[in-house]
Amino acid sequence: MIANLATSAIRTLSAYAVAWLLSLKLAGPVLDLFDVGTATAKERLTALLVFALGTVYYIVVRALEEKWPQLGVLLGAVNKPVYGTLAVAPTTPDGAHVITTAADPDDTPPPVTVDGILPPTPDPSTTTTTKEA
Repeated sequence: MIANLATSAIRTLSAYAVAWLLSLKLAGPVLDLFDVGTATAKERLTALLVFALGTVYYIVVRALEEKWPQLGVLLGAVNKPVYGTLAVAPTTPDGAHVITTAADPDDTPPPVTVDGILPPTPDPSTTTTTKEA
């Protein structure tokens, strides 16, 4: 689990590190193109540029990695994180999903409890009725 988290973080952060390095070269021309004058506007546009470049870089490398797995090194790690697999519900021949509520189909599900306590079951042989006069 920790290895997958580390791999995921490395691959994501690597894309934004590359984007930051690219933005150092591209920020000046882009800011001049949009005639950005204030320092606050320059900071915001530079942050947007890093985000956009990082996202595009990550998507492009991931797409190329599907065909050439060794290109994963461009994201800082060749190995992809493994998040687990989804369980697929069994189906009948006509494609309907089979839903079971018990671990073993021959088992019956346990009775419903309230706070772990089973409701009392009246014993018909001891049940009495009273009549009011």
